[in-house]
Amino acid sequence: QVTPGGPRGPEIIRHHPRLDPAMIRPGRVDVIHEVGDATPHQMRTLYLNFFPDQPQLADAFADALSGSSVSMALLQSYLLVWRHSAEQACEGAAELATGVAQARDARAMRPRPPPREAKGG
Repeated sequence: QVTPGGPRGPEIIRHHPRLDPAMIRPGRVDVIHEVGDATPHQMRTLYLNFFPDQPQLADAFADALSGSSVSMALLQSYLLVWRHSAEQACEGAAELATGVAQARDARAMRPRPPPREAKGG
């Protein structure tokens, strides 16, 4: 994105559908890239970054989280908490998946404000 002061860096947007379309029109935003949830491969690889000598536990970790909607940032935070225990990190993975699912269900039950409409002129 270019401004009078020169190019701007990336903007991180969590709620793209709620934005005024004028804010994300071509010329203002050149690239939109959605970062989704972690894949099982990413889960395993991140686990191995913390515990490189534990490939079996990495597989079990990814299996325990398989099918859950977990971001890489959340997994990194979780593994930082358990960085001194590969076993405890793996054992708590199913509980992490359950907690994430419960939190998402609770958020889904909250009323959401309507999306903003484009201002015409």
